[in-house]
Amino acid sequence: MPTPSRLLTFLDETNGFSINVFDGRELIAELAIVHRLQGKGFHYFRDAVLTALPMISFLKPREGFGLYIDSETPYFRLKIEANSSGSMRTLLIPETFTDFPETIFGQGRLTKTFDTNPYTSIIPLNGVNFKNVINNILKDSYQVQSEIHLMSNADFSVLIMKLPALNVNKTNNEIGLSLTEYWLQNQIDFNRILSLNLSEEEILSEMKKKSYQFLIGRDVQFYCPCSRERTILSLKGIKSHSHEDLFEEGKNTLETHCDYCKKNYIISKDDLS
Repeated sequence: MPTPSRLLTFLDETNGFSINVFDGRELIAELAIVHRLQGKGFHYFRDAVLTALPMISFLKPREGFGLYIDSETPYFRLKIEANSSGSMRTLLIPETFTDFPETIFGQGRLTKTFDTNPYTSIIPLNGVNFKNVINNILKDSYQVQSEIHLMSNADFSVLIMKLPALNVNKTNNEIGLSLTEYWLQNQIDFNRILSLNLSEEEILSEMKKKSYQFLIGRDVQFYCPCSRERTILSLKGIKSHSHEDLFEEGKNTLETHCDYCKKNYIISKDDLS
C-alpha cells in the first residue's frame, strides 16, 4: 500500500491562527499513475486536489464532503470526495483534458455528508478560478475566516484560519492580523520550509523553530470502494425489462470501467440473472 500523505495541524497561539499543512507529495505521485491526464490538464488536476483536501480538517468523525465542478467553459467534470478518516477519491474527465483554465463558467456543488441526510449547496461559477471557489465555500458555507494557499515549488498547500476570540462578548475579533496580513507576514517561511523536500519530522522541527505548536496529524490517501460485487449490484439496479439490452448482440459478457481508480470488471449475463 502506498505511503499516505499527511495533513498536519499547528497552532499559532500568539497571533490566534491555526495552520493546516497538507503534504500531498505521495498522493499526487499516486494520482499521476492512476489517471491518464497529461500536461496542463494534470497540473490543473493537481492544483484542484491540493486546494480542496485541506477541508478535511473541518470534518467531524463520520462526516465527509463531495465537491463537484460542472464546467461548461471550458468543458470538464471534476469530482473530489473525502471523509473524516482521510480517505479520498477524485477524477477529472474527459481524460484528454489538457487545459489549465484561469477561469471557469458553470456550476459547482458541495455535498456534506452526516449520519443523517446529506446537505448540498449550489455554487454558481461565473468566471472564477478554483482557489476562489474553495475560499468562497470556507467563507459562505463553513462561515470561518480562512484561506487556502498553494505552495509554488512543491506539492503542499496551507490552510490558515483566524481563530475566534476567547471571549466573544468582550473581545473584538477584528483586533490582530487579518488573513491577508498574516499570510504576507509568514508566506516566505512557509514556502521555504515546504520546498526543502523534508521528512515529516523535519517539517515539525522547522515549524517548532517558528513557534508553531503541533496539534495533530492525519493520514490522507486515495481509496476507491468499487468492486466487482458492487458493480454487479449497480447493474442489477438498472430499471429495464431485461438486462439483455446491456450486452452487445451475440456477446455474453460486458466490460465496465471505474472512472475513479480505472479498474475494469468483466460482467457476464449469469452474474445478472
